[in-house]
Amino acid sequence: MRNLRIPLAAAAAALLLMAMPDDAPATSNENCRTEWNRSEAASTCTAVSSIVYQSWTEQCRIKVTCTRSDGIATHENDVKAGYYVVYTFHNCDGVLELSLSGC
Repeated sequence: MRNLRIPLAAAAAALLLMAMPDDAPATSNENCRTEWNRSEAASTCTAVSSIVYQSWTEQCRIKVTCTRSDGIATHENDVKAGYYVVYTFHNCDGVLELSLSGC
Protein backbone atom coordinates (compact mmCIF):
# COMPACT_ATOMS: atom_id res chain seq x y z
CA MET A 1 0.00 0.00 0.00
CA ARG A 2 2.94 2.29 0.68
CA ASN A 3 3.85 2.30 -3.04
CA LEU A 4 0.45 3.77 -3.89
CA ARG A 5 0.98 6.86 -1.73
CA ILE A 6 3.25 8.72 -4.11
CA PRO A 7 1.01 8.26 -7.18
CA LEU A 8 -2.05 9.18 -5.10
CA ALA A 9 -0.30 12.26 -3.72
CA ALA A 10 0.76 13.25 -7.24
CA ALA A 11 -2.80 12.82 -8.49
CA ALA A 12 -4.14 14.89 -5.61
CA ALA A 13 -1.58 17.60 -6.31
CA ALA A 14 -2.56 17.64 -9.99
CA LEU A 15 -6.23 18.00 -9.09
CA LEU A 16 -5.47 20.83 -6.69
CA LEU A 17 -3.34 22.57 -9.30
CA MET A 18 -6.13 22.36 -11.86
CA ALA A 19 -8.53 23.86 -9.31
CA MET A 20 -6.36 26.92 -8.72
CA PRO A 21 -7.86 30.07 -10.19
CA ASP A 22 -5.87 32.09 -12.73
CA ASP A 23 -5.74 34.98 -10.29
CA ALA A 24 -4.23 32.91 -7.44
CA PRO A 25 -2.02 35.02 -5.19
CA ALA A 26 1.69 35.21 -5.86
CA THR A 27 3.48 32.68 -3.73
CA SER A 28 5.88 33.87 -1.06
CA ASN A 29 7.56 32.72 2.13
CA GLU A 30 4.40 33.80 3.95
CA ASN A 31 2.19 31.56 1.75
CA CYS A 32 4.49 28.61 2.43
CA ARG A 33 4.43 29.22 6.20
CA THR A 34 0.66 29.66 6.25
CA GLU A 35 0.11 26.37 4.44
CA TRP A 36 2.66 24.61 6.67
CA ASN A 37 0.81 25.82 9.76
CA ARG A 38 -2.39 24.29 8.35
CA SER A 39 -0.73 20.86 8.04
CA GLU A 40 -1.11 18.07 10.56
CA ALA A 41 2.70 17.74 10.64
CA ALA A 42 3.20 21.25 12.02
CA SER A 43 2.27 20.12 15.54
CA THR A 44 4.89 17.33 15.68
CA CYS A 45 7.62 18.89 13.55
CA THR A 46 8.55 21.76 15.78
CA ALA A 47 12.25 22.27 15.12
CA VAL A 48 11.82 24.43 12.03
CA SER A 49 15.11 25.28 10.32
CA SER A 50 13.46 27.13 7.46
CA ILE A 51 10.34 27.38 5.35
CA VAL A 52 10.99 29.39 2.22
CA TYR A 53 9.55 29.83 -1.24
CA GLN A 54 11.97 29.10 -4.06
CA SER A 55 10.77 31.04 -7.08
CA TRP A 56 13.07 29.21 -9.50
CA THR A 57 11.41 25.87 -8.65
CA GLU A 58 8.02 27.39 -7.77
CA GLN A 59 8.01 25.29 -4.61
CA CYS A 60 8.20 25.66 -0.86
CA ARG A 61 11.35 24.22 0.68
CA ILE A 62 10.69 22.96 4.18
CA LYS A 63 13.52 22.02 6.50
CA VAL A 64 12.16 20.66 9.78
CA THR A 65 12.90 18.07 12.42
CA CYS A 66 10.00 15.78 13.23
CA THR A 67 9.43 13.60 16.29
CA ARG A 68 9.28 9.87 15.63
CA SER A 69 6.62 7.59 17.11
CA ASP A 70 8.80 6.73 20.14
CA GLY A 71 8.53 10.40 21.14
CA ILE A 72 12.26 10.75 21.71
CA ALA A 73 14.06 10.24 18.43
CA THR A 74 13.77 12.78 15.66
CA HIS A 75 14.25 12.80 11.91
CA GLU A 76 15.53 15.73 9.87
CA ASN A 77 13.52 16.48 6.74
CA ASP A 78 14.38 18.66 3.77
CA VAL A 79 11.50 18.54 1.29
CA LYS A 80 10.05 20.59 -1.55
CA ALA A 81 6.43 20.87 -2.56
CA GLY A 82 4.09 23.31 -4.25
CA TYR A 83 2.51 25.62 -1.68
CA TYR A 84 -0.95 24.41 -2.70
CA VAL A 85 -0.23 20.92 -1.26
CA VAL A 86 1.96 21.81 1.75
CA TYR A 87 -1.10 21.61 4.02
CA THR A 88 -1.33 17.85 3.30
CA PHE A 89 1.98 16.98 4.98
CA HIS A 90 1.81 14.35 7.71
CA ASN A 91 4.51 13.22 10.12
CA CYS A 92 4.87 9.50 9.41
CA ASP A 93 7.24 8.28 12.13
CA GLY A 94 9.44 11.33 11.68
CA VAL A 95 9.29 11.42 7.89
CA LEU A 96 7.23 14.06 6.12
CA GLU A 97 4.83 12.59 3.58
CA LEU A 98 2.25 14.26 1.36
CA SER A 99 -1.10 12.62 1.81
CA LEU A 100 -4.73 13.64 2.01
CA SER A 101 -5.49 10.55 4.12
CA GLY A 102 -2.59 10.35 6.59
CA CYS A 103 0.25 7.83 6.81
